[in-house]
Amino acid sequence: MARCCDGWVMTHGFFNLFLSSFVLLSAGQTVDAAGKPHILQILTTHVAWSDVGWRSDDFRTPTLDRLRKEGVELFRFYTQPRTLSAGVALDTGKYPYTLGVRASPGTSYHGQMNFSLPLEYKLVQEYLQDQGYATKLVGKWLLGFCDWAHTPLSRGFESHYGTLATAGDHFNHTVNRAGGYDFRSDKEVEWDAQGKYLTTLLNQRAVDIVRNHSDSNDPRPLFISLSHGALHAPLQAPDKYVNMCSHISDSDRRLRCAMMAAVDEGVQEILDVMSDVGYDDNLLVVFTPVNGGGGNYGSWTYPLRGKKATLYEGGIRVPAFFHSKTLLPNSSFVYRGLMHQTDMLPTLLKAAKVATADLPTDIDGVNNWNRIVNKKPSARKVIVHDVDVAYGWGAVRDGKWKLIYFKHNASELCTGWLLFPREEKKPKKVECKEWELYDTNQDPGEENDLSELKLFRLNKMKRIYADAEARAVPHLIVVNTTRTYPENFGGVWTPYGC
Repeated sequence: MARCCDGWVMTHGFFNLFLSSFVLLSAGQTVDAAGKPHILQILTTHVAWSDVGWRSDDFRTPTLDRLRKEGVELFRFYTQPRTLSAGVALDTGKYPYTLGVRASPGTSYHGQMNFSLPLEYKLVQEYLQDQGYATKLVGKWLLGFCDWAHTPLSRGFESHYGTLATAGDHFNHTVNRAGGYDFRSDKEVEWDAQGKYLTTLLNQRAVDIVRNHSDSNDPRPLFISLSHGALHAPLQAPDKYVNMCSHISDSDRRLRCAMMAAVDEGVQEILDVMSDVGYDDNLLVVFTPVNGGGGNYGSWTYPLRGKKATLYEGGIRVPAFFHSKTLLPNSSFVYRGLMHQTDMLPTLLKAAKVATADLPTDIDGVNNWNRIVNKKPSARKVIVHDVDVAYGWGAVRDGKWKLIYFKHNASELCTGWLLFPREEKKPKKVECKEWELYDTNQDPGEENDLSELKLFRLNKMKRIYADAEARAVPHLIVVNTTRTYPENFGGVWTPYGC
């Protein structure tokens, strides 16, 4: 039987609904999904602070601009410095370094590495699935695929359309540097995707999911995680979007603008179908990049310092917002309270009317939903950006104060270049030290190290760092294995065995 737009929904929608209800009841659960909001989570990759329209006039993101303006901008939202650790933080609500997941340089995750997040950790989509949500992953999976038990369909998603590795060619869908085809519809290789633009494919699949969910009269609320490969290199986009950004002279910046324009157009298409089927009044849209910009290839982190894979603001502070017609305050506003990527799990669950008191007590994320709705200060006071005992680096934050630590190799780990507006063209080189202290409210560009002037604050931050370091666990071993190589599976990346 031919597959349709979302698994078997078009032809077997009623059967799927019956089966999902049977599974819930047979497990002894009584789930009341009525009144729970639909959630559209939009994830992007390598999107810097100024890689969106509301922060840079040269970008073309009218839909995202409008949603941000009408919604709640998360002005101090922090992610992880690398994609793998960011996915762990987002889905588990735990600091990756406490699970043995490294974010420091030298740990780039490619498809050929036999890594997967251990199965013992419950993920946000699993919590939502337990509460009656129809959970759909559209796009890239961030948590490894050493065997099928570690892939989306076994970890809380009832369907997956996209990639298992984290980065690849946006038309041919071959993994960066490693080669090998990587595109699936659930467990089946999706050869029809070859030659078609990744962002367009993902946007259309999300539209189809919404339409089919409505057509099948599925009463469950939807959770769609739209996990884009944009703006990860290689920078590629159809001419249609490149022409929309023809005003930009720098070729890399022009392509980055084009890729973001394609993401934005898709968001509008999804919102249109949400409105058509009557889901938009009970919809929460979440936008957050998985990590910051690369600091090159046309990305622009100004006025923040640094780039992806560093612990300076440009690598971990990203543009983010919530939007809803009914779930948030009527007036749009900028929420200036601290939020970290680990906070998304308890915050989204609270928005979905899930009893967060039942969450494990050892998660690091804090629930900020009621604080945001009521415009109250954040429950988040301290952030551990990362601690890497083996590599000798880390950073912690207490309110506006941020401490960065380099045990050794500061010249390798430290981003010594301060950025300036592009028209000024006057980068400034500074030397990095073992301990650096910044007031990120007064100095978001981290130009002025206060470690020698604020000794009391420095010592307090060192104690916070020591407490964080005490929770570090040995790194999970990431093993290269020839068994997973695509030449063993007809040229396709395929889970083999952990």
